Amino acid sequence: MAVAAQKHKRPLSSARENEIGQGWVANVRRRIRRWALKRRRAQSAFVLDRNNLFIFPTGSGFSLLLVMLLMWLLGTNYDNNLILALAFLLGSILITCILHTHASLAGLKVELMQIQEGFVGDELQVNLRLSSQGKRDYPDVRLFWAGQFPKAVHIEEQEPLRLSLSFTAPRRGPVSPPLLCVESRYPLGLLRCWTWLRFDAEALVYPKPVDAGPLPASASSEGSGDSEPVLLEGAEDFSGFHSYRDGESLRHISWKHYAQGKGLFVKDFQAYADEQLWIDWDALPGMDREARLQRLCDWLLHLAEGVQPFGMRLPGMEIAPNIGPEHRLHCLRCLASFEAAQLAPIDVGYYLEGGV
Repeated sequence: MAVAAQKHKRPLSSARENEIGQGWVANVRRRIRRWALKRRRAQSAFVLDRNNLFIFPTGSGFSLLLVMLLMWLLGTNYDNNLILALAFLLGSILITCILHTHASLAGLKVELMQIQEGFVGDELQVNLRLSSQGKRDYPDVRLFWAGQFPKAVHIEEQEPLRLSLSFTAPRRGPVSPPLLCVESRYPLGLLRCWTWLRFDAEALVYPKPVDAGPLPASASSEGSGDSEPVLLEGAEDFSGFHSYRDGESLRHISWKHYAQGKGLFVKDFQAYADEQLWIDWDALPGMDREARLQRLCDWLLHLAEGVQPFGMRLPGMEIAPNIGPEHRLHCLRCLASFEAAQLAPIDVGYYLEGGV
């Protein structure tokens, strides 16, 4: 029965074997990155030297080693000095490449200058500064986040290079960039010299806005001073038309314009009053924390486009009504950092694989 079972056992296809092989290689790389994540201390600037650089043969380097071994066996077996000389010549070239490949990164300084803020799911820009600490050029330097494609640069002596890389924001709150790999295969591609850098800087990530509909009428309150008319839900004074946007109520569509072939337009209704607008946490009952923050962010972005001052109320926090880019940024940062200490930590796989 065991023989019969072996006869009916299907052999692995070549695609399946490749998948298993790739999975094994990916697992090894993941373990190396995990080791680097624990070993590397987070900093804002790094100078690459023998204490943080690694070097290992590439696929081409291993192929050359195999050729050298075969040539040495042939040369010793047939007592052929020419083959032995050629094997030793290739060995000397490989040893020389070790020195040049290591020197292609040694002395390079990598500094993190700034991380751009953004919304969840956005590509956040990281500004880096690369400079030479010695009198040499760095002709083939590649930088990339873990799991992403490399970006090749050339760094000249006494001419610092500014470079921008981007990574995807995984969640709201303070977020650090993934592990940054800096590598070089100069000059012949036989060896790979690399290091993993872990930066200690963080960027604030705002909640991803989700359509919350129009601001409720309860969000307005009497204020002082002159103010522009404000669009409030439930107002009854007609003020004009605007082009239809996805998700708007169909009951306010001007079907007359549509019948005339002019397109879809929506009627605007405004309440003319001296009012102050408030983005209020309590205006969205029955939702969890993140769902509320996403909808509050949507209201904030819409109000920031207008000229009406607005304020924001969060549990234990109240931001006075104001207007302008600084007020918008302050409100967004408050939403991003709201109860940030209670956020779940980012999975270590994000730093190892460079994405969500």
